[in-house]
Amino acid sequence: MTFNRLIFGLGLLVLVFFTPWWFWFLVLVGLVLIFNNFYEGVAVAFVYDLIFGASQASFSLPFIFTIAASLIILITSPVRYRLWH
Repeated sequence: MTFNRLIFGLGLLVLVFFTPWWFWFLVLVGLVLIFNNFYEGVAVAFVYDLIFGASQASFSLPFIFTIAASLIILITSPVRYRLWH
């Protein structure tokens, strides 16, 4: 399972560079539903914010995707628990 998390985390990082933001963010939501506590998504969102979002602050927040990824993990953890248990 750890190897799968690593492969999907690296795949998500590749998606950040080659797809629009909404596509990799939907993939992130799917991975959060599949894997328990998928904190790699926060790291990938942080990398995205450092590379593409540092020059402009959306909603007056400089790291909007990092904050959104953290909220997605917090919100979908109970949903994941109810779906699979």
